[in-house]
Amino acid sequence: MPAETWSAKDGHDDPSGAASRLKLVAEIERFLTDYVVFENPACGFVVALWILGTHTWRARGVPCPFRAFAYLLVTSRFKGSGKSTLLALLLLVCRDPELLTSPTGAAIFRMIGSRRPTLLCDQQEQLSGPSMTVLNEVLLTGYMRDAVVPRVVNKVVVRYPTGCPKACALVGDLNDTLRDRCIIVRMQRAVPPRDLDASYEIAEQDGYRLRARAIASVATAMEEIEAAVMDSVESPFKFREKQIWRPIFVLCAVFCPSRASELMRVAADLSAEKRTGRRYQASQLKEFEDQADQEMWGRWLLEDMIGVMKVRQREKMETAEMLKALFDLDEGPWRRFGGPDELDGNGLNSEKMARLIRPFGVGPRRFWFGPKESGNQKHGYSLSELEDALRRNPSPRHP
Repeated sequence: MPAETWSAKDGHDDPSGAASRLKLVAEIERFLTDYVVFENPACGFVVALWILGTHTWRARGVPCPFRAFAYLLVTSRFKGSGKSTLLALLLLVCRDPELLTSPTGAAIFRMIGSRRPTLLCDQQEQLSGPSMTVLNEVLLTGYMRDAVVPRVVNKVVVRYPTGCPKACALVGDLNDTLRDRCIIVRMQRAVPPRDLDASYEIAEQDGYRLRARAIASVATAMEEIEAAVMDSVESPFKFREKQIWRPIFVLCAVFCPSRASELMRVAADLSAEKRTGRRYQASQLKEFEDQADQEMWGRWLLEDMIGVMKVRQREKMETAEMLKALFDLDEGPWRRFGGPDELDGNGLNSEKMARLIRPFGVGPRRFWFGPKESGNQKHGYSLSELEDALRRNPSPRHP
């Protein structure tokens, strides 16, 4: 069970101390970046401050010191980029988290009204369009602390609160109206330093420990946070951007003032990209997915080709021999590998192999295998050329 209070036996300093606060932000940031890869590495810092912000919310009384609290939009161009993994981490460290996929209106209204939880909404691709789901209605107003949605219950108008912290994960983008209420966190399909599934028990313990420290640290800092809200008049942002970034800057001022310029830079970048940069259109997502798959399989193939040549101590290898060696790999996917237009995977062949690794700037060419006489010049691959191709593209992507 998660610990909910801080104590000295945890081995950390007084949660009200400046050094302890700075360390807490850094440790939450490191906890996140151990298990996911952000497209912009500085997003880990922003998300760490957002997590602390969830602990300023209360179920009773004034719900939160901030009049507005931004949503996190956790997005990528394709599947397998760590969006659900990030929500799983938030589930461990945020205040009173609730993971949702297809919630009913009644459930959402009752949860928010009684708990003001941190709602973590996964697989919300339906929010990219104009359809008005219950969750869409809640998100339209729920970034504001005091927002309500009226409903008629037994012929009586009941006003349900909608304000609470929320993070939504999806492939693509939210519709423009909801997008405007978010801090956008783009994920990258890459192999993180640690595998969450393999070390979940450790991550769970670390996450609960960080949550307990966050609860204690925010509790001791609430007066400073409330005072900082009053002082946070100046801002480089305009209109809603100023409103949704204010809590993050306030928390930075209280917990890690030495990193204020770092936050200013990343906030300016994320805000400008949201307003003027690329958006993930539905028509482009299939193309993005295909490109990512091509890159993933191509890298995997390069690594396996290099591996079989090293095992056989070969500097060059014929294409036919290479295919046989790849098929002999017990753990390899190449025996049943299919192409994008095939209904059934009938195995890797010379054309597919060349196509997969072509984007890496390498391919088959003719070599002499044996004496330079008729019949000994054949298509094949060079170990040094394959290694150079992988060296030029060092980021590991396949699982």
